[in-house]
Amino acid sequence: MKITGIIISKTESAKTIAEALSPDNQGYMECIAECDTVKASVSGDSVKTVLATVDDYLMNLSVACKTNDACSKQQ
Repeated sequence: MKITGIIISKTESAKTIAEALSPDNQGYMECIAECDTVKASVSGDSVKTVLATVDDYLMNLSVACKTNDACSKQQ
């Protein structure tokens, strides 16, 4: 069974955030920027795998957003 999903996050820094997350684009996940959103397509063969991927992605997304915000405030 193939499980797929899309996570859409709205942010003013979509391109920067998507680039920060791009090392995770390994076939089971693909992250792209579209206008003011970051879209992550996730897929896997089991619920456990997809949940682990989503958990990792959300943690990385949180770190990327916080880092971007901190850098933006310093400029």
